[in-house]
Amino acid sequence: MIVIGIVRLQAFVVWTRRRTEAGRTPLLALEVVSSPSERAAVYAMFAVVALEGALNFSVPLYIQIIQGRTPIETAIAMMPFNLTVFFTAMLIIKLYDKLAPQQIGRWGFVLCTIALLWLAWVVRNEWSAPVVMIELIVFGIGQGSLVTLLFNVLVTASPKELAGDVGSLRGTTNNLAAAVGTAFSGALLVGLLSAFILASLGQHPELKAELQSQVDLDNNITFVSNERLLTALERTNVSPEHIREAVRINEEGRLRALKIGLLVMAALSLLAIFPASRLPNYRPGEIPANLIEVARLIAEGFASGFDGAVVVQGTDTIEESAFLLDLLVDSDKPVVVTGAMRGADAPGAEGPANLLSAAIVAASPQSRGLGTLVVLNYDIHAARFVQKSHTALPSAFLSPLVGPIGTLIERQPRFHAQVKRNPTLSTAEGSPAPVALVKVAMGDDGRLLGSLPGLGYPGVVLEGMGAGHVPAEVAPLVGDLAVKIPVVLASRAMTGHVFTQTYGYPGAEIDLIKRGVVPSGYLSGLKARLLLGLVLRSARGAASIPEAFAPYR
Repeated sequence: MIVIGIVRLQAFVVWTRRRTEAGRTPLLALEVVSSPSERAAVYAMFAVVALEGALNFSVPLYIQIIQGRTPIETAIAMMPFNLTVFFTAMLIIKLYDKLAPQQIGRWGFVLCTIALLWLAWVVRNEWSAPVVMIELIVFGIGQGSLVTLLFNVLVTASPKELAGDVGSLRGTTNNLAAAVGTAFSGALLVGLLSAFILASLGQHPELKAELQSQVDLDNNITFVSNERLLTALERTNVSPEHIREAVRINEEGRLRALKIGLLVMAALSLLAIFPASRLPNYRPGEIPANLIEVARLIAEGFASGFDGAVVVQGTDTIEESAFLLDLLVDSDKPVVVTGAMRGADAPGAEGPANLLSAAIVAASPQSRGLGTLVVLNYDIHAARFVQKSHTALPSAFLSPLVGPIGTLIERQPRFHAQVKRNPTLSTAEGSPAPVALVKVAMGDDGRLLGSLPGLGYPGVVLEGMGAGHVPAEVAPLVGDLAVKIPVVLASRAMTGHVFTQTYGYPGAEIDLIKRGVVPSGYLSGLKARLLLGLVLRSARGAASIPEAFAPYR
């Protein structure tokens, strides 16, 4: 049945793709599971719901049928688990700004695995034992943290217009997983019970055939309470001693079946940690970490044979995103970042034109070896130079220091200048360190600087006035700060190099360099902050900062 299900699923995917290619509306937009993290969320969601279905079948089965509890008593016994799932699903949202989905996913399945293993170890035929209730609560915490998380991963990863498809996918996955979990656990438990009882009966030849036929309930072994089995056995002409032995065999078989069933569920939960490890490893709003994952995906694509990559995003942070990718993607194949200044429903929306232009540039052999590029409004910019200069105009992106290095003419990239690739950094060391960015203004007394180390910043970029200057009274504070954490000096001007050997008065660049600051060259404060954050991840840390900024002077 599982093989048939996989074949039918693959057939559905092929049918949906053909329907989409023919211009017809598919039953489900496959874009909602186009990325590895989205597919991982679906796999993990299936595992979560299947586990919950299996447990919600197995535990009430034992409580109600085997212990002879009423439905109300069974519901009360399951209440701690169900309430834990409910409240955890609501409260876990408060951790989304502190923990990445990957962390929550992994620990959620770890909790489920531990709870199921412990439950298999301690469970007996009495479900009201405190240790059993504790394990059900632990399992509920794991389940509750995962149910909401996995749906949110799908919702946030998909465009708004696909929200309906995400809901449909969630409903289908939940229904299918619940059915599979219930059916699988039922078949597994009954099969195990049959095997154990038949094996035990074979080890007790002294039990009469009449008694054995009653124990296996006429070759239809199922879960029954001790009372029901006693009622059936008392109708036979068998000694009380043999009846007690038969009841013991049945009780032992039930418990062994349950324990192995719980171990199988624990194994499924353990396996689900692998798709959980493919969930996004960044918190909402943690853009640099997101881009590190993008850089890894681009590198994987290049390794598998892709000739170029296009990254589409909002324009607010394009100059930062592009520079970060320029630092992280170690390949001569082009990475092109683009976006749109006007929304799709605005007159003169340029998004489609920018996307086409970006694809043309990414596919061109002329774009190789230039690092990450930004393409908007038919201009081609190098990531290290480009800046957003206007809040609304389609021509907002400029490279004030050198101008665009190319232009698209007649759907062909025409390059006017070449840029040399600068050294790249590894994606393996994780997110950039949280570096502070401080703009120095006229009359600034520098009172903020002394508080930065205490706030947890491992480094700071100062945007000085002009060619890299601060008020004279601020210079000693900058020197004191540079003793504690690395300080990089950029200019608050729109473009130009930070000087290194022209002015020597207190607060000028020569004075500040003597006090321990590192000039950023032509990098803006925004880009210097990203480079410093990446450098501070490594073991060399502050010692490698001058070397990292040297290519930009």
